[in-house]
Amino acid sequence: MSAIDTHPESLDGDSTTLQSQRVWKAAGKPDLDFDSQRLRNRLRAKMFGVDAAPINIGRFNVLETVGSGGMGVVYAAYDEELDRRVAVKLLRSSHYEDASIGKGRLLREAQALAKLSHPNVVQVYDVGTFDENVFLAMEFLPGPTLRAWILEGEQPWQDVLRHFIEAGQGLAAAHREGIIHRDFKPANLLFGADGRVRVVDFGLARATEHARVEPDPTPSGRARAFAVELTQTGEIMGTPAYMSPEQARYEKIDARSDQYSFCVALYEALFGRRPHVGRSSAEVLVAVSEGEVQPPPRSTKVPARIVRAVMRGLSASPDQRFPDMDALLAELSLDRSARWHWLGGGVVAALGLSAVVMASEAPCEGVKDSVSTAWNSSARAELRQAFDASGLRDAASTADRVSGELDDYASQWTEARQDVCEAHHVRRELSAELHDLRMACLLERRAELGAFAKTLANADLEMVEQAPAAVMELSAISACDDVERMMATETPEHRNLRQQLAEAKAWYKLGRYEKALQSMEHVASEARQGAAEGLEAEALYHRGIVFERLWKHEAAVETLDTAVDMAEAAGVDRLGAQVWTLMARQLAFRGRAEDAERSLRMAKAKLKRLGDDEELERDLMQARAVVAWQGGRHDEAIEVQQTAVQQWQAEGGDADPRLAAALNVLGNILADAGRLAEAGVQRARALKLLEKVYGAEHPRVALLLVSMGMDQRDAGLLAEARQTYLRAEKMLIASVGAESPSLIKVQKALGQLALTQEDYEEAELRGVRTMELVSDVEGMADHRLDALSMLASVAMNREQLPKAEGYIREYVDIVATKNVSPEYRDAVFALRLGLVTVVQQQGRHAEAKEIATRILHDLDGKPEHLDGMRQAAQAALDELTASDDPTPSSTGA
Repeated sequence: MSAIDTHPESLDGDSTTLQSQRVWKAAGKPDLDFDSQRLRNRLRAKMFGVDAAPINIGRFNVLETVGSGGMGVVYAAYDEELDRRVAVKLLRSSHYEDASIGKGRLLREAQALAKLSHPNVVQVYDVGTFDENVFLAMEFLPGPTLRAWILEGEQPWQDVLRHFIEAGQGLAAAHREGIIHRDFKPANLLFGADGRVRVVDFGLARATEHARVEPDPTPSGRARAFAVELTQTGEIMGTPAYMSPEQARYEKIDARSDQYSFCVALYEALFGRRPHVGRSSAEVLVAVSEGEVQPPPRSTKVPARIVRAVMRGLSASPDQRFPDMDALLAELSLDRSARWHWLGGGVVAALGLSAVVMASEAPCEGVKDSVSTAWNSSARAELRQAFDASGLRDAASTADRVSGELDDYASQWTEARQDVCEAHHVRRELSAELHDLRMACLLERRAELGAFAKTLANADLEMVEQAPAAVMELSAISACDDVERMMATETPEHRNLRQQLAEAKAWYKLGRYEKALQSMEHVASEARQGAAEGLEAEALYHRGIVFERLWKHEAAVETLDTAVDMAEAAGVDRLGAQVWTLMARQLAFRGRAEDAERSLRMAKAKLKRLGDDEELERDLMQARAVVAWQGGRHDEAIEVQQTAVQQWQAEGGDADPRLAAALNVLGNILADAGRLAEAGVQRARALKLLEKVYGAEHPRVALLLVSMGMDQRDAGLLAEARQTYLRAEKMLIASVGAESPSLIKVQKALGQLALTQEDYEEAELRGVRTMELVSDVEGMADHRLDALSMLASVAMNREQLPKAEGYIREYVDIVATKNVSPEYRDAVFALRLGLVTVVQQQGRHAEAKEIATRILHDLDGKPEHLDGMRQAAQAALDELTASDDPTPSSTGA
């Protein structure tokens, strides 16, 4: 098993390490709204035996933070008077206007919105001020958004239209009250518990007579919280893809502008694409402002009457649209669709279809056999032989699964190769230059496939174990259709280097990290000498991935920093977005929240410039979830990760190991938020998928069981947790052997559970076993620290003071000399305080005093979350100073 599988920074993570992070992360968060205050109240209640003081906004008792952003914070709250759960939005006025003016404006707008009551508009219950800020108490909507529902899969057009008509009725009601939305889109449509759609995020909309959009030189900063996005005075209100032409041109807007946005969203939902074409937000805005709308697909099954209504609503001139939303909704009514059903896809599809003239296939004969240099029957037999010799249980079925995936990949390659050949030689659609570019990309894919197959022919147990997941990481064949992603300026020598890089990618995906690093360093060096910044950047990016998997985080960050510079120099925005996304995730796990957020912003900027890119959007979404999670914004992280799960499921179905990883991440976030029952549901989904993909006894299934046992332990189900851990341990020993590093996770889990149950003999056994398993494995410092902490606790509880002292001193030495996770650098102060007690109890009073003094010195200037440590160290020093024991000093720690 590779380091990534037990790595706390891997997407599915190490639950034992994640569990140990929770205490330190909770203590280390700065004061964000009411969360830290609520935490302090609970701690105070535990310490002094009093009830925790509630946190209130007006009459509403704050329960938890739902989301936050530049314009405000949304809380889940309890309305004590009416005995119901509500959402409370605490607003902030624009930083561009006077605070008193902004407060008055927001209050007036909030009061106007509160007057609006309609079944399809989020209900505002109360408006007021709190601590110089305006708040709204609103209907609490569990979601999901209409956008998330659409992304679940292709929905019947009738259902899509019905939900949009509901939303349109809410929008029409707002217009009748003189309220314009300004940012209507599927993400601002939420399902209530009753299944009815509500329009949210009026932002707060101003009355129509004041509705003018003004240009602003600074980027818009909208807060996504409870799907209510607020706008600022002077900002361009709205999302570029859904704006009306008059919005994009900064002209006066009215209710017909919302009608245009409504039709953009409906067009997208019905036809699976947006009406405005552009590779970046800027190009989309140009298309919008100039009224450039692409026609719907000819193959649509949507009735022509509905198509005509949508297209009229997308008229560039407001005067050519429907006079109001009611008129548009009447035309969209499902009651009239049956009589026009014959005008659906059949007649339209018959118009303008052109025949494809097939030329002779002679120029492309033999293409189908060219993939055999990388994958053939001999390679398949060698793979089967290596898998059978690995000793892995279910090796035969794993070989069949991996071979099947490689067969499919080879088939895709052959089809793409045939298409490139015919496009150039037969259909004459592809120039020689574009043909060469696509062929170079396909040759890279074939080189990666060949390296993958060759490596698996000599696979050991570790590689066989992870091969089903690794084969899913092979570079997409479809990317070779996108010529704009390829670099047209590279020489044949550079293309040869790209094939070397492709081979290196196959190696690291199968755990051959050192070999991959050497090859990538060679490619980067050669690219540097040839002034091929883009190729150098790509080689460095993949080196960063390898360093992350090897736990060499500082090296990874340094490498990615250089990769970003090279990507910028080459103008390769897509690669730049990938680097920034990877950087954001890594920095978040390292506790560098501000740097992680900055990396996210950079990645988003790159993605906006690129336009639609589903792969990048999904990767960025998962990075957003990790950054929010590690920043303590659990509800935001859960919402984002749920959407990522839906996207993985839509792409790969229920047989994609990456979906299981995404589900497990969601489980980790839910568990970290204390929502253990929900975490269990997601773990169960992941377990079922992994059993389907890998088999019921596979090591990855066993490791997921350990995470499920963690949830059981946290829920107080200790006996059940122990049985789950023992089941996982038995499966791992049977499949990978008793000395595999795969067992580290379950050994730590069993040891921590034994400590909880005060079974010190069992805890010591598991701690020692963990130490043995990590002794010869590179990059396992964090696991060793967990084992030392466990053994120190056992020794102290048994009053084996010299033993405890030895464990603690080794812990301190590792933190001082190794690259360890940030939480261990905080935890070391607790271990050093334990050392004060251990040394004092052994009669070395002066040495204990010296250690306490040194701890206080080292805590000087540390963040506020270590104030508790600082107070404890001062108390220990005061007690030692008051003592009369003048034992001579030895050495400190």
